[in-house]
Amino acid sequence: MTVITLHDRYITLYDRYISLNDMCFLLQSLAESLKGAKGSLTAIQCDVTNEDQVLAMFEKIKKQFGGVDVCVNNAGLAHNDPILTGSTERWRHMFEVMI
Repeated sequence: MTVITLHDRYITLYDRYISLNDMCFLLQSLAESLKGAKGSLTAIQCDVTNEDQVLAMFEKIKKQFGGVDVCVNNAGLAHNDPILTGSTERWRHMFEVMI
């Protein structure tokens, strides 16, 4: 279970796996509900394996906020493929997401 809490408003996700579109929609809904509250929450959908999307995301951040002061890469995944016998494609996918 994942709980996202901000200003006493929360979303509880009972499914371990949730689509990127659903997660982005939930975060955008939460951001909308917080308008007028102190601080801000901005949700930007981005496939971290797609360089064009990553560059577009940082451009949007630069235009909206003036730049990035701290960047925490929290993207990650794991495939159950042994390094010696596993799928090269799946290992490449893990590398692209996490690096």
